[in-house]
Amino acid sequence: MQYKYAMLLVDREKFSEDDIEDHHCLVELYQDDDGSEGTSFCMATVASPTELEHAYKDVKRDGVNTWFYENGKFTYKVKQAPNGVSVGYWDWERRK
Repeated sequence: MQYKYAMLLVDREKFSEDDIEDHHCLVELYQDDDGSEGTSFCMATVASPTELEHAYKDVKRDGVNTWFYENGKFTYKVKQAPNGVSVGYWDWERRK
């Protein structure tokens, strides 16, 4: 399955009309079987300088992806492993 890196807009915090802070998440964005840009993603795994450079080039080329933010809702969740380590992640649910 083909993927590219993408920077998703996941939250927009509005403090006032002029003070808005956007929150983003780096993901691996998967293509649909027909080759079009997909509607599925997972948190990015960047394990080498080469992968970091690839992520940088993809995000620089495409900018911030707002499609998921505009078409669904992100919720930050925390999952605790049996060893007690907590891991946070963004969960997304598409609007109907």
